[in-house]
Amino acid sequence: MPTISAHNAAASTCAVEVSDRFYDLGALVGKTDYSATSLSGRKFILNVCGPVKTELWNIGDVGADLVGGFYRGEHGDVSIGQYNASLQVRLGQPLLVYEGGSLCPGSEKLRASTAIRFVCDPSVLSKGSPQFITQLPINDEISCSYFFEWRTPAACPTTRASGAGGQIVAFIIILFITFLVYIIGAFMYHRYVLGLRGLSQLPALFTFPSTQGALEFARTCWDQGLHILDLFKDRHTTSFPGNYQRGFEHLSRSEVDAEETLSERNPARNWDYDEQTPSYNHQPLPSTTVPGSVNAEEPHVGSNGESRIRLL
Repeated sequence: MPTISAHNAAASTCAVEVSDRFYDLGALVGKTDYSATSLSGRKFILNVCGPVKTELWNIGDVGADLVGGFYRGEHGDVSIGQYNASLQVRLGQPLLVYEGGSLCPGSEKLRASTAIRFVCDPSVLSKGSPQFITQLPINDEISCSYFFEWRTPAACPTTRASGAGGQIVAFIIILFITFLVYIIGAFMYHRYVLGLRGLSQLPALFTFPSTQGALEFARTCWDQGLHILDLFKDRHTTSFPGNYQRGFEHLSRSEVDAEETLSERNPARNWDYDEQTPSYNHQPLPSTTVPGSVNAEEPHVGSNGESRIRLL
């Protein structure tokens, strides 16, 4: 029997990877045997990557626990090859070769062999079944090599062996897609059928008190953050006398009125900043007319009999 390749170190794998394509016939390894009938009516019993389950009768010098296929003869069962789990790929199709069967008729060295070619066919229901193709020589009395074809979806390659990890990933993807469909469907129903708006559009999964409270808390934090940022900007606005008007713009209406009132009552509050020298100078004050008053230092009588003094 041929040596099992590195890809199939375990006899139960019945799989092989070629050019990033993974072939696995493990689904065909059954607890019951498969049958195929030749054109002459001879019935063959086969199994995949394992020994036949049918009880054998007078199998001869071949180990009964190694027989991968046989047919009933006149004096006992005839093995057509020992089972083999070393899967091959020929022209993109999986191939199993069973060798080391019963001795060929009229030979003391040659033994029967069988080749089973598996064809990828997704249209076949279930596992499919083997079909007899031909035998060599054609005559049943001296035939020793047998060829079968098996159309099955199990022969279709995949990109890579998935295993348990791949099944978990596939389950997670299916679960995520289902969840996404639920969210979108519920949102569309709430918005366009029930006419809801705002958070009410979200499915029940997102309207639990804890979730809604978290959303409200996040929104409140955002508003408070914007408010604090505005206060910080106001606090650091330049309001020195040289740029007094800029800081004045950030005052409230009541503060503006208070400043204007104080300026009217006390003209000395009006400052003029000299940009050339870092000092503050008083603006020249207008003359103030005081009826009936005379300044001893600067007396002046107007035409209407009023005196004027200049405040120093």
